Amino acid sequence: MRETTNNDRLIHEKEHAKVLLKDPEKIWGWGTPAGRARAERRAKLIIQAGNINSGSTTLEIGCGTGTFTELVSKSGASIIACELCEELIELAKQRSYASKVSFITEDFAGLGPEHDGRYDVVWGSSVLHHLDLKKSLPKMLRLIKPGGRLVFAEPNMLNPQIWMERHVGFIRKIAGASPDETAFYRWQIKKLLLGEEFINVSARPHEFLHPLIPKPFIPLFTSLTTFAEWLWPVREIGGSLLISAEKPNL
Repeated sequence: MRETTNNDRLIHEKEHAKVLLKDPEKIWGWGTPAGRARAERRAKLIIQAGNINSGSTTLEIGCGTGTFTELVSKSGASIIACELCEELIELAKQRSYASKVSFITEDFAGLGPEHDGRYDVVWGSSVLHHLDLKKSLPKMLRLIKPGGRLVFAEPNMLNPQIWMERHVGFIRKIAGASPDETAFYRWQIKKLLLGEEFINVSARPHEFLHPLIPKPFIPLFTSLTTFAEWLWPVREIGGSLLISAEKPNL
């Protein structure tokens, strides 16, 4: 079997983006009342984990239609948002932002040396699992300022639904997964980050509020989520991992 190259990945992701354009919020699960509540909480967790504030200069990788760009902009941070698909970028530009946001239509790996050491935080939602991390993590490390942070929310492979979407062929097809995307075990992603010289690495399971929960039940499931995230081993099967790491302050 031929090894997947970075160029193959870019082609696959651009093709996948065209599928997403049919109804991105529905496909990603952010369009329902529970999905919106989940997105708002995820954005708050990203802001907290990255210590993102009005003085922060940040790079968002894979902004898509701008769902999280818009939510994280409420922190007051300056955001440069990267996205491969020009059509998705155009949708993102139609949103309302609380702070300065600039968009770049290209692969973040192609950002020039003028971006190195520029960002307090490099962040994203459901992006790392599309990338070749052996090539992408060193680039992210270069982009971050000394003492700056990396923060991503990514699918948790220990979650039963996520595991089936990645390992059962017909379910993977129904879920609309792109050819190269995967998910992470928390110890796996921690090892990869530590191997690239990041420090203070964390990968915390969270999220039990499913996008299909009916609106009247959102408050109940929000409370159950808080309890489930506290209770080991139940928390280990949360839908996502909140991943954070720091670049050494040399």
